[in-house]
Amino acid sequence: MTLQQLSYYYYACMYKSITEAAKVLHVTQPTVTQAIKELERELGAILIIRSPRQFLLTREGEILLIKAKKVLSQIDDIINVFDDISQTEKTIRMGIPPMSGAYILPSIISAFHKLFPEIKFEIQDYGSYESVDKLKNNDLDVAIISHDAINYPFLSSTLIKQTELMYCVGCNHPLKDRNKIKISEMAKDKLVLFKEGYFLREQVLKGLISHNIKPEIFLCSNETSTIKGFVKANLASSFLLEETTHEEGIFPIHISPPIKNNIFIIWNNINPLDSHVKELIDFVGKMFSRV
Repeated sequence: MTLQQLSYYYYACMYKSITEAAKVLHVTQPTVTQAIKELERELGAILIIRSPRQFLLTREGEILLIKAKKVLSQIDDIINVFDDISQTEKTIRMGIPPMSGAYILPSIISAFHKLFPEIKFEIQDYGSYESVDKLKNNDLDVAIISHDAINYPFLSSTLIKQTELMYCVGCNHPLKDRNKIKISEMAKDKLVLFKEGYFLREQVLKGLISHNIKPEIFLCSNETSTIKGFVKANLASSFLLEETTHEEGIFPIHISPPIKNNIFIIWNNINPLDSHVKELIDFVGKMFSRV
């Protein structure tokens, strides 16, 4: 006895017609008839009283219909469960930093979706250190971070891009027309920086402290748009990645010596990766190796 035979028998009973069942199942009428005959031979019972004008089930036929309905319902439940699992497995949980993620991620997802439209993303804004913790606890599948993951043995990484931080000022700042300045020239400026837990903040503070500069921090935020807003309003200056500075009202200046920044995609190398996560990692590696 096969599920296909039970399915053919069930549809014939529901429509009370072998002809109609064949149409719904997109098979020939003899195919349905043969399946029912095979069931009768295997069970050693007559299931249907054949009549030109009526479709009648025997007592045995009624019993089999009840059982077939239950079995096929259970099969549908199994299929639905695994469809749900399949959909879940095709969702990639990704952590991104608010600044570098904002300009890198759209190009990644746009190109990736052309090849894998069925894979979905759950995107969360996290600082680099928080993303590392989330990966360690398996709360994320991958993350984009703004520093090297080499110090974390449970992580693997692929370099996406090398960039640098620019010193950004508003239109009223006396340095706005300069192409390059020394870190010492910004010593007295008020700064708006990312909150604690963001690698870019630590990178900036480390650079300032190495030049004996104690910065006056005017505001801390984890929103790039807020930081830019304060710069445009001439309330404070800030440090932004070069690619994010091309906006009216923001005047980016190169720093000497430069503060370099490496952007990576990282993942937990201890647990096996799902195939769709591997697809993303391989895709990103190939995408940026051509840049």
